[in-house]
Amino acid sequence: MNEKEYGALKFGKWICLLIGLFGFIAFFLTIFLPDSLRHVMLTPTYFTDYEQYKWLFQLTNISFIIFEIFSVGLIAFFYMLVRPKNFAIVFFTSLLGAYGSFLGAIYYLKLTIYVDRLYVATLNANEEVIHFLMMMGLPNYDQRLFIIGLPAIWWLVLSTLSLDNKFIPRVLVVLGFLIGFTLVAYLVVFYQHNLELLKWIFIFKAFLITIWSGLEYRFISQVIKDNNGGVIHH
Repeated sequence: MNEKEYGALKFGKWICLLIGLFGFIAFFLTIFLPDSLRHVMLTPTYFTDYEQYKWLFQLTNISFIIFEIFSVGLIAFFYMLVRPKNFAIVFFTSLLGAYGSFLGAIYYLKLTIYVDRLYVATLNANEEVIHFLMMMGLPNYDQRLFIIGLPAIWWLVLSTLSLDNKFIPRVLVVLGFLIGFTLVAYLVVFYQHNLELLKWIFIFKAFLITIWSGLEYRFISQVIKDNNGGVIHH
């Protein structure tokens, strides 16, 4: 293990731990949010729900902002350990995944500010104005395609490239595929507005990411301990 690989592994180990921590906090907090706030859909009860769960909603979004930022760090970590034969495709998909995650952080920041302003605007508004504001929708609603879809591509591509690397535990590869496919399923169901099914997909995605981050942290820690960092490339 050279100095570059050792530094990358130390960085990646803590990134995995922080992703698991803030991911768990964010996903756990959303359990207590109503469906309209959990999946950010303007429903007739949206503003009533926001008034009741305002601080929880904002804390959840802050946790998601941090989670998305650390996701960029995770993508950078895997890129630093790419095998030469996979350099081009990992570079390309890493750009896509990092862009999607960074866009997600910006989205949750805008959402936190915009929804509060929208709520204040409805306090003294009549039914016509409230209806007009709801018709305007939420900021960057269609960007969900990139926020969820681009990281899904990254998970699926890296998991595919890991299939011929016998050093990487198969459970991590399988979990990577499951996370990628779950993100795709979430995206499809989100645009179908099926809140009940979306809730279960969301919970399953949260469970997968939390388990993956814990196992990846343990795996990297063992690699550092065994001084075998040079063979985990993707």
